[in-house]
Amino acid sequence: MESPGIEIALWLIAGATVLLIFSAWLFFRLITARFACPRCGSEDTRGSETERAVDRLFRALVIRPQRCLSCGNRYYSFGQRA
Repeated sequence: MESPGIEIALWLIAGATVLLIFSAWLFFRLITARFACPRCGSEDTRGSETERAVDRLFRALVIRPQRCLSCGNRYYSFGQRA
């Protein structure tokens, strides 16, 4: 019979594997996300100029300013435009 320590270790490895797979999936979804405007829903957007100090801080966190070409709304989204 296996010791309880081995069983706990196996559960920890299984949990870490699931967490790693979920994290990779979430990272991929954030990076490849469509940049739809939260105000009007248009996907006709472009990257906005880095105007503010907070933009430079967000840039380090892979959060980019976007500008909607339909309504002019400026907002932030994850990832970078391909």
